[in-house]
Amino acid sequence: MKKYIQLGILLACAGCCSLFCSSTPEVVVPEPPKDFQVIDERERLIREQLAQQQMKRDELIAAAKAEQGNNPLIVFKHSIRYSKSIPAVQLHVFNNTSKTVGSYEIEFRCYDERGRPVRERSTKSHIYVGISRGYEIEKGDVDSPIWNLKGMEKTQQIKRIRLKKVSFTDGSTWKRR
Repeated sequence: MKKYIQLGILLACAGCCSLFCSSTPEVVVPEPPKDFQVIDERERLIREQLAQQQMKRDELIAAAKAEQGNNPLIVFKHSIRYSKSIPAVQLHVFNNTSKTVGSYEIEFRCYDERGRPVRERSTKSHIYVGISRGYEIEKGDVDSPIWNLKGMEKTQQIKRIRLKKVSFTDGSTWKRR
């Protein structure tokens, strides 16, 4: 058994030596894998999907701009999600200015499935006010914050999403009149 192992090691060493110590270097070009076409097709499909999503987002932003006028931030989409029966609202906000946004204040009204106002337990108001801080929005970028509606668990829909105040990184501010 020892002789076979030693012979195997000797042959392996001889093979390595002939690979690395050869006087005529040979360059071996490996064959490309057969699935390159599949990968290229997948990449093309992903690029097409991303382009379609970008076009849809641009259409939503254009429609929201027409509706919301010359606001510095445009809310172009929103959705309500639930985590352990607590609703959370996700807003998609587009920076419509040439400045960088440092923070903003936004409000919306919360309603149940029948359209009745859902009031927060401590303030007894159905108007939710949220302040976004700690994340800058560059010119033309989108922010998608999630607002937790704890205390307003019966919320099924939101209405009248309004921008109240925007603070820019250059120190200037915008307020709704």
